[in-house]
Amino acid sequence: MRDQHLRSDRFPTPDGPAMPRTFLRHHLFFAMILFALFALILPTQPALAITVLSNPAGVSNGNYQLIDSQFYAVKFTVPSFPPGTYPGYRIDSATVDIINDVDYNPSNTPFDVTVDIHQDGGTRPGAPVGRLGTATTIPTNDPVPYLFDDNPLPVEAGKTYWLVVNGPPGSGGAIMGLATTNSTPSGLFAYNGYFFYDAANSHLFPSGWGSGVSFIFSIEATPAIGPTGMTLANPSPNSLSSVTWTVSFSGNVFGLSNANFTLVPRSVALPSTPLVAAIRTG
Repeated sequence: MRDQHLRSDRFPTPDGPAMPRTFLRHHLFFAMILFALFALILPTQPALAITVLSNPAGVSNGNYQLIDSQFYAVKFTVPSFPPGTYPGYRIDSATVDIINDVDYNPSNTPFDVTVDIHQDGGTRPGAPVGRLGTATTIPTNDPVPYLFDDNPLPVEAGKTYWLVVNGPPGSGGAIMGLATTNSTPSGLFAYNGYFFYDAANSHLFPSGWGSGVSFIFSIEATPAIGPTGMTLANPSPNSLSSVTWTVSFSGNVFGLSNANFTLVPRSVALPSTPLVAAIRTG
């Protein structure tokens, strides 16, 4: 773990009597706001992604049709972590076993499949977090694991999300399919069920998505790094012209600058504008 020392200059510290405790409380309060507003920081060293949820091949149940009006999803919950540990994850990639069946695709047409991450909408996906990636499928005789990793997406600890596989535009019949299995997903993320939706037959799902097909997939993610503590490094109270806080993080962080921190004063009359003067690691 790496600590960052934050020094703030130009605070009102009149000569003479020590700083009143009331002022110091305000002083520390907007420092804590600074801490609260500091965004999640992801490591700048090479990503250390881990598999957080997956469904191994198990016993195959064949391939389930995937056409342009159909969507398949797995619902999962990111675990809640105690204070001082990971505040969330960055989903780096997902792998899904898909077949572009050469027997039903005599023209050898490639089809693009997309995978999205959505917030939870209860019985259906909620607002989109974003598109995780697109993969171009090639006609084959058997399912192939395709990687979706174009756009890593953040997820928060304690919240539920949906991984959604979208049927490729222009596909139909039995050309495209998902490899299915009788096994159950497991991992660090909590599995909440498979779901299926067919936009061409929405009357079959009046309350949302129906329980779906167990398809083969994995999700890889990198733990996010965030602040875990902040302490004043000077005596309290004091009448110093600048004060220093030590900010601790849940992992090593690199490249921090003054721009990563913001001081937000409350309703305290200040004779000058406070600023973050220096950042140093230790």
